Amino acid sequence: MKKINLFSAICLLSGICFLTPSYAQLAKQKDITAEELTKHISSLVNAGTDSAITELKKEIIYLEQSDDEAILSLAPFVYEHALDNVTKAEELRTEIATKFPVGRTARGIAYNKVFEDKDKNTSPQVFEERLLAWRKAFPEDSFPETDRSIYSFATQNLARHFARANATDKALQYLEELKDADNFAMVTYTVVNASAKEETPKYNALIQHAYQVADKASQSSDEKIKKGDNARYKSALLVLYANAILDDGGSEQAINLLKNRLEEDEYSGYYANKDVEILTKAYLLQNKPKEAFDALEKVMKNNGVNPSLEELSKGLFPTQKKEELNFENYIADIRKTYREKMTAKYEKEIINTEAPSFTLVNRDGKEVSLADYKGKVVVIDFWATWCGPCIISFPGMQAAVNKFKDDKEVEFLFINTWQREKDYKELVEKFITDNKYTFHVLFDEMEERSKAVVTAFGVRGIPTKVVIDKNGMIRFQSAGGSDNVEEILTEMEVKIGLAKQAS
Repeated sequence: MKKINLFSAICLLSGICFLTPSYAQLAKQKDITAEELTKHISSLVNAGTDSAITELKKEIIYLEQSDDEAILSLAPFVYEHALDNVTKAEELRTEIATKFPVGRTARGIAYNKVFEDKDKNTSPQVFEERLLAWRKAFPEDSFPETDRSIYSFATQNLARHFARANATDKALQYLEELKDADNFAMVTYTVVNASAKEETPKYNALIQHAYQVADKASQSSDEKIKKGDNARYKSALLVLYANAILDDGGSEQAINLLKNRLEEDEYSGYYANKDVEILTKAYLLQNKPKEAFDALEKVMKNNGVNPSLEELSKGLFPTQKKEELNFENYIADIRKTYREKMTAKYEKEIINTEAPSFTLVNRDGKEVSLADYKGKVVVIDFWATWCGPCIISFPGMQAAVNKFKDDKEVEFLFINTWQREKDYKELVEKFITDNKYTFHVLFDEMEERSKAVVTAFGVRGIPTKVVIDKNGMIRFQSAGGSDNVEEILTEMEVKIGLAKQAS
């Protein structure tokens, strides 16, 4: 049984989560409220002791007999997150939806079908029709205000689908509906980034409004607002905001915003590449090629060379009076500097923990064990088809796979995990085939999470990449994804090299 922060799904039933030390059986009490029971179940789930498990098994009997949907709905969550029985959890959700056809569970199941897109070719207009029908079947005002966040999320999702289809007018229409939402900054960032680059200027007015909302939230005296979605997305929106005000003629303001953040982040980090692209554009509008070139150089030395920055730097190179170098030698030196920085970084992060043994099945149905690769460096990438950060990192991981394809001392294993779909193997097969990835994919245990390889490795979030040396010792384990191909490739090269040395 895993410890969870009163797993979030249960919290949503009451909006409040507390821990109590008492394990007295409560579910069978007739006057028990959903809120009180939620507190009690929380304490059991988080305790993780044998006595807590025993008590949960008693409580589940009475949970399943309740005529209160809020209480009854606790049962599938307990089965899934505490008792490792996903199948039973899904069966219960179906029963609850039948018993309460316009209730919260039925609404959630129906919502999952609104954006169903197995063939990946459903039009946003179809999603819109489904969503309008769903809203009619489950009117927002028939649920308490504390249980309406799904409606704004649905609107956001629809706006994103229209943005992806470059139906910008429709995307803007639904974005406008969310201007007063307490996560508008997040929604705007998500929708704009789903659209084509050439469509971005059409969102400029809303981007500027969203940034101002985020900025105000970040300075709020209310800690809840200060830590909320609007405030948290201020950093993410900054580059979009800088580009928007640059389009309106505010080059000096854009330069100040971007230069300040780059300096604070030491010309590195998640936003550096995008920041310096817009900063270069702003500098060139002010006829300052040297400042632009210097900023590009600092970012590439600290964050890696990507094709876009390399192209910008190449265009400015003739103006920099570096006659003693040609551009190819110059960029090679930049890459060398970046690699040295990464090597120094990862040398400090190397660990020495025995890797859990495992045997899983691959896409061909063949059993594959970690023991099969004794004497090799093994790179494991835990991922899922629904995981955005996993997907954006795959071009970089494919570059790494290509780099080491002829190295007999290195093996890459991509362990697909945490999939809830019953047809997940078909989804994975289609995803890998459609994207032409040459990954060796293994399938983790999906139902009994306690038996999953991802659990044995102590993974709390995906993607997580693990590098195991030739003796079966974990040398590196880190979570997070990036679309920076150069960064991922260099990371893999350096970590694999250090793992070989440590073997």
